[in-house]
Amino acid sequence: MSELARWAVARARECGARDAAVDVTDQREIQVEFRDKQIEKLEESSRHALGISLHVNGRFSSRNTNDLQRESLSRFIENAVAMTKYLSDDKFRLLPDPKYYAGRDKKH
Repeated sequence: MSELARWAVARARECGARDAAVDVTDQREIQVEFRDKQIEKLEESSRHALGISLHVNGRFSSRNTNDLQRESLSRFIENAVAMTKYLSDDKFRLLPDPKYYAGRDKKH
């Protein structure tokens, strides 16, 4: 997932973003409900998604997708950067400076 996040940031920069932050989610949930010592309900769900925050020419946007195939992601990021260029300028909105999170655990 870390490699995918790095690739997505690089792709956003190739498409014209000044900076980007990426969050990749790979989640699995299981819910079990019991009644009278018997399983009454058993549910399982999984979620795979990528969220990207973009800073493009003083404009900022966030987008999400659950299609993590590289070809689809490449088009998604290209379109997200292009759409961000149409937003209003927001000179006060910036991504955090890396010095504020340097040295943190990169496992998550």
